[in-house]
Amino acid sequence: MVSPTIIIIRITCLKVGEAIKTKFLGGSSNRQSSFQQQSLYPSIQERLSKFEDTFEKFMQASLANQKNNKATITNLETQVRHIAKQLAKQQSD
Repeated sequence: MVSPTIIIIRITCLKVGEAIKTKFLGGSSNRQSSFQQQSLYPSIQERLSKFEDTFEKFMQASLANQKNNKATITNLETQVRHIAKQLAKQQSD
């Protein structure tokens, strides 16, 4: 299932792509330039698909980093508790 965020990104990218195509290719009246542009550059769909793949990889990496950071913080909290107990013990001796 595609998330709502991805759907919004797709719609936005399509709208931006259409605006760019209209502005730089002159809409549907300049078919020869449109054909030349298509042969030189990947299509909007190809670029959008690549963007979605890249975005998905970024999100996965971000979640993995977040989990690693949480584990690191937990370890630091454990170490600080241990040090605090040792200091308290030394002061009471």
